[in-house]
Amino acid sequence: MRWGLLFTDISARLIGLFGLYCTVLLLLVWARNAGLPEATGQFVLGLGIFSLAMTGLYLVPGLHDRVLRSTVRLLAHIPFLLINALWLVLIMAVLTFASESGHRVTPMEFGRQAHIYAIAALLGLFALTIFPFGLAYGDARAELNRARLLKRLDRDITARAAGVLDGSQPDRLLRKRDIGDVLAPLPLGLTLVWSLYALRFGDTVQTAQLDRWVEANAVMLFASIAVLIVLPPLLNRHLRAPTAPQGARRGLGRRLALPMLALPVTTGLLLAVLPHDGLPQAWNMATANPVETLHYKLVDMATDPGLGGCVRLAPVDAPQDDMLHCGMDRAFTDQLAPGDIFEATGELSRFGHTFDQVRVLR
Repeated sequence: MRWGLLFTDISARLIGLFGLYCTVLLLLVWARNAGLPEATGQFVLGLGIFSLAMTGLYLVPGLHDRVLRSTVRLLAHIPFLLINALWLVLIMAVLTFASESGHRVTPMEFGRQAHIYAIAALLGLFALTIFPFGLAYGDARAELNRARLLKRLDRDITARAAGVLDGSQPDRLLRKRDIGDVLAPLPLGLTLVWSLYALRFGDTVQTAQLDRWVEANAVMLFASIAVLIVLPPLLNRHLRAPTAPQGARRGLGRRLALPMLALPVTTGLLLAVLPHDGLPQAWNMATANPVETLHYKLVDMATDPGLGGCVRLAPVDAPQDDMLHCGMDRAFTDQLAPGDIFEATGELSRFGHTFDQVRVLR
């Protein structure tokens, strides 16, 4: 049995079910809010139709396979990724609204925490099957490579028949994909997806103690992340023998250029989000810690693109530490203004403080 194909097929159906669930929520919002302005109602209905169409791309097996084959080439793959990105943002927005809305459109037992886990699972499946790992494109890439190889063989045969071959060296020996091609990128992919998820949806902020440790050991952290997480997939992809004919035609310079560029960029991104977001969230979820109440001062409302509802805060006893937190309810943060003091109660470890309950003190 082809377990990889089974996994990607099941993942596609699960992504489709996530989308179908969110489409139903959108249509419920549209149906239950008849008093919405006409333009707003039409916009919500349009979003529901768009989500329903995207859902079909993942729930209908034959259609999903045809879409994969038609978007395997780069020029078609990029627009497909952008459309999927819009759809994923819509799904996350709908789930966030469903969990935070005063007039709830989901059963009470499916609350905010369940939606957070659902979003994490959705992003993880999408990352593994579509982008950046693209496991679902395995058969489509194989078909494309076979077509390219046949075209090249036809061209060589024609050239030999005409007696005009240039005598160039054949491609280097290709190798078959192995377990290393699957395992090498997993730490990078999982770490990056988890850290970005924790940044946007996590309910844990780093402690001042962790901030000071990261600042004092930034160089060591950068080197550790680069060697242990970022470098393995780059070396596996660009320095081992290629698995596709087009990779065999790349010289050493071209194969070294991308790792030299990607290593510092990707490591810098991970250094920015892993210690401050991914690590505290994972540690407090995996370990049992005492519940403590700490006081924080709201420094500012975040204005960065995609960070609506996020706030910048600092512990009252460490005002120099500027922390970004996006996990509080939007209804609560909308009541705050820069300079407000509030208390947060939840698990406190040496790495992070989880905001289970918050209360404004002013």
